Amino acid sequence: MLFGLPGLLLCLFAIGAQASLPQAPAQQPDASGVYTPGGFVELPQVKKEWRPNYTAEALGRGIHGVVWVEVVVMPDGKVGKAAVTRSLDKVYGLDQEALKAARKWQFKPGRRFGAPVPVRVTIELTFAIRDRPSR
Repeated sequence: MLFGLPGLLLCLFAIGAQASLPQAPAQQPDASGVYTPGGFVELPQVKKEWRPNYTAEALGRGIHGVVWVEVVVMPDGKVGKAAVTRSLDKVYGLDQEALKAARKWQFKPGRRFGAPVPVRVTIELTFAIRDRPSR
């Protein structure tokens, strides 16, 4: 017998200790109390979204593309703070229209350990010029 009983118990104890994995640290909010999705923080789910309106000036100039709006989804599912993080048009009003639309979105709130918490997410709003069907 190579190990004997004490050696065998020591090997089993070491194997058992390796089998339990450490828990991931609980994610903490930023200085304003807002979480980011991931870890134990669930992503909010969209319940209702709003499309942004085109301004006549931007439409007339053929401006199209996307605006990214970073929002804080509050524990009640409404949008709190909102800010443009990727601009498309600061001159003809598309960034402002994107902000207006994003503030109207409604969510099933993000959760941490089952409780609703404020969560920061990014909404991508697209401005696309579509050809109108000819008559």
